[in-house]
Amino acid sequence: MNPKTDTPADFPRLSPAQLNPYLSMTVLECTESTPAAAFRELTRFLGEAAQQRGQAVSCQPLTAETFDVRATIPDVGTLEGFGINELHVGTRQLVRRPSWAGKQADLLDVVHELTLAVRWQHLVAVAGDSPSGTKLLRWVDAHPALFRPVPYTALAASFTGNHLGLWTRGIHQRRTTKQDSKAMTGLRLQDALSPREDGDFSVSAAVVDHEPADDKALIRNRVTLSPQRSRISWRATADFGTFLTGVREVLEAVAKVLATGHPEWQFGPLPEPEEDVKKVRLAVDVSLEAEETADDSADEEVLRCAEFLRSAELAVDGHEDTATATLRVTADGSTTELELDPVAVRDGFRFEVRHVRGTPHPGLREVAEHLNSGSLLRVLYGSGHACNGRTLFRRNIGTAPFTNIKYLDFRGFSIGKEKPAGNNDQQIHQNIANRGDTSLFAWVVNQRQNGWLLCDDGAGEVADFLHLSGDGELTAIHVKASGSTSAGREISLVPFEQLVSQATKNIGLMEREPLTERLRERLADRDRHWSATWHNGVRSTAAGFLDALDRHRFDTRTHVVLVQPHLSATARTRAAAHIAAGRRTRNAYQLRLLDDLLNETRQSITGNCHDLTVIGCSCPRKQA
Repeated sequence: MNPKTDTPADFPRLSPAQLNPYLSMTVLECTESTPAAAFRELTRFLGEAAQQRGQAVSCQPLTAETFDVRATIPDVGTLEGFGINELHVGTRQLVRRPSWAGKQADLLDVVHELTLAVRWQHLVAVAGDSPSGTKLLRWVDAHPALFRPVPYTALAASFTGNHLGLWTRGIHQRRTTKQDSKAMTGLRLQDALSPREDGDFSVSAAVVDHEPADDKALIRNRVTLSPQRSRISWRATADFGTFLTGVREVLEAVAKVLATGHPEWQFGPLPEPEEDVKKVRLAVDVSLEAEETADDSADEEVLRCAEFLRSAELAVDGHEDTATATLRVTADGSTTELELDPVAVRDGFRFEVRHVRGTPHPGLREVAEHLNSGSLLRVLYGSGHACNGRTLFRRNIGTAPFTNIKYLDFRGFSIGKEKPAGNNDQQIHQNIANRGDTSLFAWVVNQRQNGWLLCDDGAGEVADFLHLSGDGELTAIHVKASGSTSAGREISLVPFEQLVSQATKNIGLMEREPLTERLRERLADRDRHWSATWHNGVRSTAAGFLDALDRHRFDTRTHVVLVQPHLSATARTRAAAHIAAGRRTRNAYQLRLLDDLLNETRQSITGNCHDLTVIGCSCPRKQA
């Protein structure tokens, strides 16, 4: 079957086989019962958008072809072979002045733009240069009976893996002591996020290290997700067949998540989208929604509106019982008031804009048309929410569980006894792990039988123990006796408070060079032969430990371990069940406080070291 075509006679026909597009697309879900009919309306809009020159000097649509499932694309194959239902390919030519040239300059650039639309079942991907993502979503918003963007949580869950990059915007009231936005990169940002520090920064975009279950899948490694823009990006494709294959994989992944109905939240302690506008009240602040993300899909109109708002004076008034916000915009000596009301739609929220009073500034008329695009303003609410005209977020003010806990067996040792008896430091060091010693110090020696282990217990200690593995990994081990040996002991902060204080106080000493110097100074005041040291489980000398540490002085792998068997797996499981059930018990309250304490300690520790691990007791009964 021949494709429908509309090509100027003097322009050579462009075959899709000549294309290797960048795989970056806005994903739409058909709401029309007949997806083919919705796709026809979309291609009609794309044709109209291709004729709009915007800020260009001139615009000339060049080609526009639509292929159905039966079409064969020369040197590519059939759409049916790629599992694609429909394909639209359009190009246009723009003539525009360089951004650095004034209107009086005779310099002009000629630019060719590509537009692609692909339908697979009830999902559509729109890719290419035109129209902008913002303009496309505005058209979608105006035609809810045809399409909707993919909901925030569903798009975010379509490709999972370690988060390598996050671009976030604050939903807290602006202040000088806290940043408005954060851009983060790392190996696995899920482990670096702090509930207290990051719980009021919503995600605009994320880079995910995706490893598909199917070894033959094309889409893998670095995938960029912009859930507020319903956008997924990967990389440049080698040929058009690869592009079609990648698009189909993306749409299949999105469809799978949509079918679940309740996708799992992907961003840990970061703010989740709010679903109930009745919980939102008292607008308190407004800020520009600067899109500092990996995906800039704003068009020239929105950028012009943002510039106008940046030069204007903005203020907002709220109501204690509703989400309605009165926005005051003062520009060129005149003030206009608009009411912004978050209204629920199928994929999130949009601002319903009403003029209240004042003569609208000419620049404000265009602003009002774009306030629900999600690219201009962010209204902050006293209830801990924020709305940017596309997504309504709620601040995560709850306690996040501290998860880096290991529950180990202390049988044969006394969890209420920290160290062996002795009249002084020398005797204590000599008695560690000797026959009859059931203290927690002996338990540590029993656990760390490989590598070097130095006991640094005493006045001015860096940690109770320092363990150096054979490959150079250093661990500071802090030990405290359990506050109770009762089988029914419950959650308590007291056994942890001194332990946490000791660990955070000495964290600055964990750098290898200052640590080596500190230990040499400390051991110079002692007989090195009695400072308790083990190598592969056998008594050795502190000098041997220091020599080994010196050989690994440039290794940066450093960890902190807190040993506190007062925390039992049974008690923590029981308290967590109370929290999940909404029961306000003492144990639930204590666990929340303990989680907060450990999360804050971990944040301090990871400023200098790799991570913090807490060791609790796998069984609550009395040991030894």
